[in-house]
Amino acid sequence: MILSPHNAPTRVENGRVICDPPRKKVAIVAFSLTADAVYTIQDNPEWEIWGLNNGYELAYFYDHERRFREDRHFELHPVSVQPANDLHWLHACPVPIYVLDIHDPVPGGYSPHAVQYPLAEVEAKFPMPTPYWAATFAYQVALAMYEGFTDIALLGMDFGTPREWLFERPNLLFWAGYAAGRGVRLHWPEESTLFQHGGRYGYAYHAECDWCAKGVEYLLTGWGYQETEAARTRRLRYEQRIHEAIVR
Repeated sequence: MILSPHNAPTRVENGRVICDPPRKKVAIVAFSLTADAVYTIQDNPEWEIWGLNNGYELAYFYDHERRFREDRHFELHPVSVQPANDLHWLHACPVPIYVLDIHDPVPGGYSPHAVQYPLAEVEAKFPMPTPYWAATFAYQVALAMYEGFTDIALLGMDFGTPREWLFERPNLLFWAGYAAGRGVRLHWPEESTLFQHGGRYGYAYHAECDWCAKGVEYLLTGWGYQETEAARTRRLRYEQRIHEAIVR
C-alpha cells in the first residue's frame, strides 16, 4: 500500500503516537455520504485524518492517485469478534492503529504501528461520575482533546440504525459538546444530519415537536419496531403523571 505524501509524519514511540511536527487539526471520518468533505482537506498539511473499522476499504481514505490518506486508524473491538479482513488489517495497517488490548493475540501478530488506546490517561484527564463510551467516535474526540488539537471535523456521521441513533449519536454529541466547551473549534458539513434538529426547543414549538415525532416514527416503522402493550401502558402512565403535575 502506497501512503500519500500528505500524511502526517507520525511514529510510534513507547506505546504512544508522536507526530513531529505536530498538526493541530483533525478530521474524524465515518462512512456516510458527507464523508466526501474529506477531499477538501486531503492535501492540506494542517490536518490529520483519522479513520476506523473497515474504512480502509472505502474511497474516502485515498487521494486522487489512490494513495492511502489516513494518519491514524482506530479498531476498538475485541479480536474475538473481528472478521477476517479486519484481522488482516490489524496485522498490515501501515499507519498507527489504536486497539483495545495490544496483548490480545492476532493471527500473524499486530502491525508494528499498533498501539493500545490510552484509556486510563484519557479518563484521568476527563473524569466522569461514570464512564460514558458508546462509540469509537467518542474515543477519537476524547483523544483529540487529550492531545491538544484545536480543531475537530466530524465527517460522514449521519447515523441511521436504531443503535447508532439512540446510543452512539448522543454519545458523540456529548463528547463534541465537551470539546466545544473547552474551546475546540468543531467543523461539519452543512448537509450533515449530526447536529440537525427541527428548530429551537420552545421557540419553534410546533415545528420542533413535529420533527421529533417524525424521527420517532421513522425509528419505529422504518426498522420494523412496534410499541408493545407493556410499553404503551408505561408511556400512558408517564404522560398521566406529567399531566397531573401540570394541573397541580
